[in-house]
Amino acid sequence: MEGIVSKKEKWGSFLLRLSLGFALLWSGFAILAVPGAPATDLGTYTVNVFTWFEMIYPYYLGVAELVLGVGILVGLFTRVFAAITALLFLFYTFLEITTVPWGIFTSAWVHFAFFILTLSVVFHGAPYWSLDALLKNHHS
Repeated sequence: MEGIVSKKEKWGSFLLRLSLGFALLWSGFAILAVPGAPATDLGTYTVNVFTWFEMIYPYYLGVAELVLGVGILVGLFTRVFAAITALLFLFYTFLEITTVPWGIFTSAWVHFAFFILTLSVVFHGAPYWSLDALLKNHHS
């Protein structure tokens, strides 16, 4: 029975990490490639709160999501990148609930769900099939 649990744990953490990494890559490419992406809409709604936000938000956010996505995908500094990603998703949730006129009925719930999933990666890390694991085994 221990072998089955071990395999499920390995595959579960690996697939969760890959899913989160690909979601961040997809979102980052969408933000940089499509000027009317949902993230730019969020920047438009928050312009009354942060005047500088609309101008820099899409580009820096797209690059940040790409970097975080690659880091989580390959498993390099996974806990750090996942913690930053969790804060980013919490920030998205807060912005959508407080600044978008229909706040609670938007994708805030999706961002909150991603926040919870990202916390799983923060707590579990990338102990299998990652650059973190290779570095750990190399130094051991």
